[in-house]
Amino acid sequence: MYRRLLSKSLLHQPLHSVLIALVAGLASCVLTALLSVTLPVEDELEAALRSFGANLAIEPSAGAASAQALDIASLDRLGGIMWRNRIAGVDPVKLREAALPGGRRAGLSGSRWRAAHRLPDGTLLPEGLAAVSGDARLTGRWPAEDAAEIAVGRDLAAELGLRVGQELEFTIEPEHRRVRARVSGILEKSGEPGARLWMDLAAMNGVLGEPGTADRIQVAALTSPEDWRPDFDPRRLTPRDFDRWYCRPTVSSVSYQMERALPGARVRVLRRVSETSADLVRRARATLWTLAALGLLAAAFTIAAVRRASLSNRRMDIGLLRSLGATDVGIVKLFFGEALVLATAGFVAGFPVGFLIAQHVGRSIFGVAVAVQWIVAAITLLATATLACLGSWSALHRALRVPPIEVLRT
Repeated sequence: MYRRLLSKSLLHQPLHSVLIALVAGLASCVLTALLSVTLPVEDELEAALRSFGANLAIEPSAGAASAQALDIASLDRLGGIMWRNRIAGVDPVKLREAALPGGRRAGLSGSRWRAAHRLPDGTLLPEGLAAVSGDARLTGRWPAEDAAEIAVGRDLAAELGLRVGQELEFTIEPEHRRVRARVSGILEKSGEPGARLWMDLAAMNGVLGEPGTADRIQVAALTSPEDWRPDFDPRRLTPRDFDRWYCRPTVSSVSYQMERALPGARVRVLRRVSETSADLVRRARATLWTLAALGLLAAAFTIAAVRRASLSNRRMDIGLLRSLGATDVGIVKLFFGEALVLATAGFVAGFPVGFLIAQHVGRSIFGVAVAVQWIVAAITLLATATLACLGSWSALHRALRVPPIEVLRT
């Protein structure tokens, strides 16, 4: 009986039914496109922002100025933290000062260009300067670990008139180790002084007699925007809040887990990089969700207006059903069933169109591949059905408040 009434109700005003299904389809299309693009774009934007440099720095717990050094092999312990898959790259560095001829001084860094650290489970962790700084540009090649070679910052090379293949003599301070090295490359990197020298980390450790060590390990981690104040203390959180904070890949949560995995080291958050990245991701997310909310709001008002016009013409039907013994709950079930059928029809038509739009937008504007995500389909179907039911209820509850005798009398 219910199916017969539902089919008759759908066909009673076919134009209104088609219009509601069309609006539901448009809402499904917009929501599918925005959700499908938002999820991969956030990760892509976060990865692109890694060109700002590392957002975490692992240092000896006594402080960066201490003579204590970090054991590079301790990176193996990062394989045991929850968010190891969010670590995009690490860069162990040795920091010294170089005394150049003529009294000129420049920063000296021992690092690698592009390598991989193998974790105990066999996973390869990207390592080196290129892994944490996507904007680093090297002209020539990186210094070899078995030769006396250096890379020179662009500004320093221009100041000293150095070119690839020339030699430079300098002293590593404070150890007073004199080195004569050949320039193998010119390096340009934003966010760092261009008046700097780079040696391969293994070669620099060999000169200093400190194999397998680093003064600092820079980490580029893909993190979510922070929900808590930067200076909050996780030990003061309630167990529920602690679990919620710990299980989100925010920069404070990732740094906390890394610090617990590395005894004798402290993990410092580089706030300029992490806060800038988080702010840009937060703004992009807010923009996309605002557009989605506005689209759904417009769809809700449109459905409500169409349903109000439809039900105003069907007040006689509602009054007749009530006079024949139909309850308000039964009438609501009938019209909500009609709304759900139309919403489902709109979803079936709108979801594939929205996905195709998302693919085009993701590829042409953001440069990311958009795949079908069933969580997006579930959210879109639920939102479309909710909109249709709410739009129906806003008009239906008025019709139910009118006594049947008044409707039949007209």
